[in-house]
Amino acid sequence: MCNLSEGVFAHGVEQGVEKTSYQCIRNLMKNSKLSIDEAMNTLEISKDDQPKYKKWIEEGKNRSGF
Repeated sequence: MCNLSEGVFAHGVEQGVEKTSYQCIRNLMKNSKLSIDEAMNTLEISKDDQPKYKKWIEEGKNRSGF
């Protein structure tokens, strides 16, 4: 695979992981009545990534548009 293809593939994988994590956080908050912090800790979202997800959740960002 050429470098460009590898970069595009890696970006797509990263977006897929972000979308899935976002959906899991939302589902835990809704179905288990967890706070956003509790949901992210349950999913073991890294402390470095938590602000990004917190911002998206608080903004009500629709992550289906990846």
